Amino acid sequence: MTVFCNKTSEQKFVPFELKEIAMKHATIFSLVLVWDHLTWLGDYTGMCQLYVLGSASYFSLKYMLNAVDRIELNKDGKSVTFHFKIGGQKSTVAIKDIVKGKNERELVSTFEEGYLYPVNVGEKTYYLHGRGAESVKNGEVFRAILNGRNINL
Repeated sequence: MTVFCNKTSEQKFVPFELKEIAMKHATIFSLVLVWDHLTWLGDYTGMCQLYVLGSASYFSLKYMLNAVDRIELNKDGKSVTFHFKIGGQKSTVAIKDIVKGKNERELVSTFEEGYLYPVNVGEKTYYLHGRGAESVKNGEVFRAILNGRNINL
C-alpha cells in the first residue's frame, strides 16, 4: 500500500530548504566579490568563490540524495519501503526505528509548498520530499508510521 507519493497532479516548486541554501550561498558569493573590490584579495577570491559553490553543492546534494519520493507499507505491517528520488534505490526500514525530525504541525503548515520533512532512522536522516497535501495518500497510516506504530493489516 502506498502511503506517501511525490507524484501529484499540481506542479509544486523547489523545497524551502534548497531555496534557503541557494540564497545564503548567493549572498556569500556576492559578498566575496564586494570584499575583493574593496580590498584586493588576489588568488584568494577564486578560492573563496570555489569554496562557496562547493559548499552549496554539498548541502543541496546531502538533502536530495536522502530525499524519499515514495513510502510503501509492506504486507507484514511492521516495515516500510523507502523509494529514493535520485538513483531509484529502495530501502526497507522497520517502523519502530522511524523517529520524526520535526513536529507534525510543521508538515501540515507546508502543505501548499514543496517540502523536505526530516525523519531519522537510527543514525541516518532521510527527508520526505512532498509536493503538497496530495503527497499523503493515507493520512492515518502515514501518521502512525511517523509515530513509530506498527500497522495491523
